[in-house]
Amino acid sequence: MYELFSSLISKLKITLFNFQFHIIVFKQPKENRFKLDDLGLFVLDHCNGQYTVEEMAELMENEFGEKAEPTLPRLVKFLQILDTNSIITFKSAGI
Repeated sequence: MYELFSSLISKLKITLFNFQFHIIVFKQPKENRFKLDDLGLFVLDHCNGQYTVEEMAELMENEFGEKAEPTLPRLVKFLQILDTNSIITFKSAGI
């Protein structure tokens, strides 16, 4: 591990000295596993392009009641996390 880190640092120094940029791509797993609660699973099941965020919030309130509160801020934050990790992408409701 130290040798790999040392090698990366030396390459970085050379890269910066020569004013070149190198992209190091680490292998990504073919699949990811997530532990989700009932709300997270519900949201992912409804991330299929057929529901707006507001519709999903309403469905969550109907399904989970107070357990989902505060529904909209909680939903938006979870969707942002999914988007940041490239699990979902957003699209306009009219598209």
